Formats: sequence, structure tokens, C-alpha cells
Amino acid sequence: MREVGIGSQFGPKNGAARALVVLLHGYGGDARDMEPLARALNKALPQVDVVCLEAPEVCAIWADGKQWFAASAFDAREMWHGVQYAEAGVFQAISRLLNERGLSERELLLCGFSQGAMVALHLALHRYSSLLGCVGLSGALAGGGSLPTANLEKLSILLVHGEDDTVLDASYSLSASSQLIAAGYDVQTEIISGLDHSIDGRVQDILSNFIGKLLEQKREC
Repeated sequence: MREVGIGSQFGPKNGAARALVVLLHGYGGDARDMEPLARALNKALPQVDVVCLEAPEVCAIWADGKQWFAASAFDAREMWHGVQYAEAGVFQAISRLLNERGLSERELLLCGFSQGAMVALHLALHRYSSLLGCVGLSGALAGGGSLPTANLEKLSILLVHGEDDTVLDASYSLSASSQLIAAGYDVQTEIISGLDHSIDGRVQDILSNFIGKLLEQKREC
């Protein structure tokens, strides 16, 4: 198992962190790709610690980028094997971050973009039991036919996708939403008009509001 890299870290501006948000980049990218989103979250949610992770492998088709797993196409079997391949390294890195901050998984929110979204969703559904939440940006759900139900009441999921995405069609998020809702999960789905395979200010605002509401609900419990 190759070690997942810890990229930029944006610590809380107001006292101790109330939550840790971990960002996973897409295929062929790196941790720096997620820095604009990390900065936006850090500004909107000063009580949150935001960390960008970096995949351990050089991308097979782009030497300057990284990959969480090898991918030749968006094949269901390939994605399912891929997220299982990636999960141990990401889980280990996140466990280290939580221990360093004295936080539990109840204060953890996973967010990934594209291939990173596939990995984040897989970890949230199969490795944890009481996360603060999970966000998939322009991603897909791998292994949708084997969704666990143990953490139904404890996991809120946000799926955001660009309507004009030509890399990974928005239908992947719509399909994921349908499968998750059918399994009983609390899912919010946003399809953004005029957006391609990217993250813009609208996505940043949606994500900030989503996390803010989760933190408020947590405070009230």
C-alpha cells in the first residue's frame, strides 16, 4: 500500500476545529486542484479544518498528475475494483489526520471530485458508521448494488454535478442519487446548469451551506 500524500491544510480561524473536511482530487489531478475549494470553505466556515489529500500513484495517462486507481473507462467493474483498491491508503491517511486533531469520525466530512468522489462515497458507505457527511462532486457511485444499511440514520450525502459535463455525464450522479434514496439514505442532489466538469462558485456555495447546516444540526443534538 503506497502512502497517500497530505497536501495543503487550512486550519480553523476561530479556536479548535469543530469538523475536519477532507478533499480528494480527480483523476489526473493533484491536491493543488482542490485548494480553491478548500480556501472557499475555510473562509465560509472558519470553525472547520480543511485538508487536501493527494493520490499516491502517478496517473497512467498524464505524468504530471495522480490517480487513486487506474482507469481506462467508466466501467462499473473497473470502478468497483478501483475504489476497493484505493480505500485502505485513504482510510489510513484520514485516521492519522483525525488522531492528530483529536477528532472522531462524527466530525469528519468526506468530499471528492470525479474519481475522488467515487472513492469518498465508497469510504463513507463502507468504512465508517457515523460520519458528519459525504459529498460527491461530478462523480459516480461504484458498486451501487451492494449498499450497506447500517449507517442510514447517520449519513447525509450531497451530490453535485454540472449539467454540461462531457467527461462524466450528470446521469451518473442522478443514478447514484436514485440508488442511495432507494436504499434509504438522506440525499441532496444538485445539477448545475451551464457547468462542465469543474467546480465553480455555485458549487462552493452549495457545499458551504450543506456543511454549515450539518454543523448546526450537530450543535442542536
